[in-house]
Parts: sequence; C-alpha cells; structure tokens
Amino acid sequence: MLFEVMKLCQEGRRLHRGWWGGQRLYRGQVVIEDRMDAHAHRVIPHAIMVHSKHQDVAELGVLYDARIVKLTADDMILSGFERADFDMREYRQAWRMRPITREEMETPIPADVVRGRGKKVD
Repeated sequence: MLFEVMKLCQEGRRLHRGWWGGQRLYRGQVVIEDRMDAHAHRVIPHAIMVHSKHQDVAELGVLYDARIVKLTADDMILSGFERADFDMREYRQAWRMRPITREEMETPIPADVVRGRGKKVD
C-alpha cells in the first residue's frame, strides 16, 4: 500500500504533537513482513519502505519488531525500534502512517506545508 510516513520519536524520545510540524514526511510503498534478523538471531516483523517516487527509501530506515498499536479510519501507528549503525544502539520508534492515493504519491511534498497538519505556514 502507499503511505505517508512520519517518525514520532527521535533517538527513543517521543516527539509531542507541537514538534510534528518540523518532521520530515516520507511517501511511498510500505510493506510489513517477517524477516530474519541477524542481530536478534530470530525472525521478527520489519516495516520497510520499498519504493518512493521522490525520496531515497534508505533515509526512512527499517522499523524492527513492528506492531500496529493504533488503527483508525484515517491513519495507523506502528511501534517498534530502529538501529543506529554507527554506535550499535537500538532506539524505540513509532511511525504514523496515513494511506495516500497514487496522485498524492506522484506529487512531491511541498516545503511550505506544515507536516502532519496540511496547513500552509504564514
């Protein structure tokens, strides 16, 4: 499915709604599938963006041990953890995922839109 994804934590710390405006949005095809994790030595669910029209999918990263914690008609929240490769740490992470249409996928995210609110900055 096509989603607009926003990270809700930074280095394990939860970002409050007021900070969501500064967050970067990612648009693309997201899959959640079980994969073998070499660090954990077991199969765990991974959430991965496999395709994006205007962004590098590696920038979003992988959400390990992904679980749906909230599901509404408008969006869903996935919870799990991410790894920082440079210092071998694992951080708690949550993604807010909103389904988008193919037309929204084709258009780049405008820089003047406040992320997560859909309002223009004055």
